[in-house]
Amino acid sequence: PKRPIETLYLREGEKEQILSMVEDFFNPETRELYLSFGMPYKHIVMLYGIPGSGKTSTITAIASYFDCDIYTIPITKELTDYGLIEAFSYVNDKEDRKRIIVLEDIDCIFDTTRKEGDEHNMVTLQAILNCLDGHMCVEGTLLFMTANNPEKMDYALVRSCRIDYKLELGYADEYQTKCMFDRFLPKQNDKFNKFYNSISHLKYTTAMLQELLFFNRKCDSILNHIEEFKSIIKKNDNKHITDIDEGVKNVYM
Repeated sequence: PKRPIETLYLREGEKEQILSMVEDFFNPETRELYLSFGMPYKHIVMLYGIPGSGKTSTITAIASYFDCDIYTIPITKELTDYGLIEAFSYVNDKEDRKRIIVLEDIDCIFDTTRKEGDEHNMVTLQAILNCLDGHMCVEGTLLFMTANNPEKMDYALVRSCRIDYKLELGYADEYQTKCMFDRFLPKQNDKFNKFYNSISHLKYTTAMLQELLFFNRKCDSILNHIEEFKSIIKKNDNKHITDIDEGVKNVYM
């Protein structure tokens, strides 16, 4: 199902900026402009930040808004260079529609600490670079990469003219909190200031806030659920997540 753009809760001005960017890229005149400057007609966006900050939600909402097909290529230890190139070739052969390619958790190929056994990635940096702006680059594609730890990534992947737009998604601020509050609890607008003053010292993501607001959307007063919100925040802390298996070093977020 499509995700309404109104349910995308970015920091003030960020949603409008990214929508304007995508609209400009899909403008029929943009392709000729790119080619006139000898540039491949593609646009690569990197969304990075803590888990639960809205990276996947942002992509889904944008794809819904512009009626795009989404092709997701997860970076796993089973993915080989050949498999990656084959995936991009498959997308290139599809019908001429607006499309978004998603490379999830791109930082995983540089991270050997997430899960024991994942240290031997079969996809190489060179293959990824070739798909981004080399001969395997799919013309007319808007490509999103997501990362939790961008500092682990090779500079060759994030340098200028390879990544066209970077957006960091972090903990929710007052603007995002207000947008979500108004959406989930429209009849409790008079309680927002007191609610925010009670939680403003906490670090929380939009995912955590959504859990609180959605499951309490029928409550008489959200002010009675502040302690519940603190519990939600605590359970999302890595230090308080119980490993599901003794062999798992870190739980995927």
